[in-house]
Amino acid sequence: MHSDQALDRDWSNMTDPVPTEDEWAAPSSKDGSRRRSTMQRGRVPRRRSRAMGQFGGPSPIERARERLGSPRDVLARHGVAVRRGMAQCPFHPDSTPSLSVFIGRDGKPRWRCHGCRIGGDALDLEAALTGKSIRELAAP
Repeated sequence: MHSDQALDRDWSNMTDPVPTEDEWAAPSSKDGSRRRSTMQRGRVPRRRSRAMGQFGGPSPIERARERLGSPRDVLARHGVAVRRGMAQCPFHPDSTPSLSVFIGRDGKPRWRCHGCRIGGDALDLEAALTGKSIRELAAP
């Protein structure tokens, strides 16, 4: 359709449907009130940040991450030498270093073994090296 054909078209018979009274009314909830949920109002409900604890401070897991330091520090405590960001993986026999320590996209220090295909942060590494769960490591 050309632009001049669109201008010549009769638009008078094209009307927008007018919502009825019921369509304008808010959907009622289970108890019969007309209260609308947060999602119906078009707002996304606020969620607590995972990094925040119950009273607004850092969570026990975040405190454990701060206490452990970087993956390089965890490896040094367990006797694994890191040179130029690479180390021999303590989880499998290695002839060449396959574990890399790097800064992730989120700006936090991370580690990854390219042989095992596992990785994470310092807390994950400490849990894997000691055989404890993250919950056990986060306990004060």
